[in-house]
Amino acid sequence: MTILQDRLEQEGWIVRRQDGDTDFGVDAEIEVVRSNSVTGRLIKCQVKTSRAIIFEDGEESVSVSVATLNLWRATPLLTILFHVDRATRAIYWTPALAHHPRNGAASLSIKFEQASDISSDLSSLTAYLESWFSARSPEVILTEIAPMNRIYTELMSHVDHLDAWTEVWDETEEKFLLFYGHALRLRLEVGLSNEGIPTVADWRMRSEGVWQGAYPLFFGTYDEAMHLIGPAYDEALDRIIERLRGLELNVENQELWNFVEQRTTGQNGRHLMVDSRSASPRFHREIEAKLRAAGALKYEWQPQNKRGP
Repeated sequence: MTILQDRLEQEGWIVRRQDGDTDFGVDAEIEVVRSNSVTGRLIKCQVKTSRAIIFEDGEESVSVSVATLNLWRATPLLTILFHVDRATRAIYWTPALAHHPRNGAASLSIKFEQASDISSDLSSLTAYLESWFSARSPEVILTEIAPMNRIYTELMSHVDHLDAWTEVWDETEEKFLLFYGHALRLRLEVGLSNEGIPTVADWRMRSEGVWQGAYPLFFGTYDEAMHLIGPAYDEALDRIIERLRGLELNVENQELWNFVEQRTTGQNGRHLMVDSRSASPRFHREIEAKLRAAGALKYEWQPQNKRGP
């Protein structure tokens, strides 16, 4: 643990060791610091050490119990696993949840790649963490609000209009699952508790108990679920609208502004904004490089005054 802590603290990161009495698969909490600024981005970590790590075909592994893996899965924060070579002070890393046990197994092998060593360069770890936090930032769920609300409107149009003992159509159930998860995440994002709101698994068991079928749901249970989640979802939307009043309109949130205007005034708002990225050669080069690497590049950007008719 000391070797890892020394390395991360060289980069200005903050390492808070867990109390030894409460160490159940987690050794420390790490706070990422960028350009000497605290980011508030936290991860948990588990550290394994070996006297000398031996790789075969660029990989090596350590064994952990499935019980420990389940703890990592239940932890709200991302858990990163580190394997430290005490002889060379090399530090290898891997995301905990990238690994899955076989059915019925009591343990599993956690694999580390030799190329993941961060003893001299943290770039592989920082790039992964940046992608992780960006994908789970509050802004991401906000971009889902308008399309998810359209799905909600469609789902509500079926409520109480079909026979209760009829199975929910596959497409409708898929949209229900997407929306239900979105509604629960949205409530958490605005500080509301989901205590007392049944899970999807709860609804499946109710459907099985009442209608003798859990997959797909029956419309009787679907109706109940929508009547319960609907007001909970609306409560979260009201808080989002209140929060938005203090934000400046920009390219990233303009679709949300349009949605809020339609919801609050009944009129369709159409904010259409662009920013400097649309005319930036560097911006387009970076995207085109990624497209080219994936074999997906079809069009190359040109300055507007050089484009053909």
